[in-house]
Amino acid sequence: MGPDELVVFQKAAGGKELYRVLDVAEGYVSILGGRVSTKAFNLAVIRSFFVHNRAPLPLDPGYRVRSEKPPVLGELSYEDARRIVETSNSMFRAVFLCMAQGLMGFNEISHWSKDGRVRVQTQINGGEHPLRVSLPGRKRTRNRLPFYTFVGREAIDAITVADLLERAKRCRLRFFILKIHYFIISILYSSR
Repeated sequence: MGPDELVVFQKAAGGKELYRVLDVAEGYVSILGGRVSTKAFNLAVIRSFFVHNRAPLPLDPGYRVRSEKPPVLGELSYEDARRIVETSNSMFRAVFLCMAQGLMGFNEISHWSKDGRVRVQTQINGGEHPLRVSLPGRKRTRNRLPFYTFVGREAIDAITVADLLERAKRCRLRFFILKIHYFIISILYSSR
């Protein structure tokens, strides 16, 4: 059967037949090579196809995606991370230190860069440290349950040394200019 026939079959299925396409999909995913995340992704793609064609597959709480291959574990040591920060230009150094010290991801650092320039400038001019970073919340609580974090002296010094706030003020831009491109975070910086 082709995709069209499978959708028609799933829409008309009832009783035990309701699970027939799901059993085939789970069997296919089980024999695939790859890690658990790859197999789970493939099953999600199949499920998504049927959902978008208004013929959702039933849930199967007893099915577990398994694989013989272990997950890939990153091995970035503290020394490697430190070397990356130390050898980065002033813009990267400021971003990396703020992200690490404030436990911020891309969305948080991007929001802070966009909406926090005036407050950061006021705090730095007032000699405050650590800097308080106000954020709008995460995921489902975004703009409903705001929270804050802090960045310390090293990050403040990196922002000051890079002269980021002054440049942003002149150009009316974010003090970190960040862009996502094909799942890779690129941090753009133009020298003086």
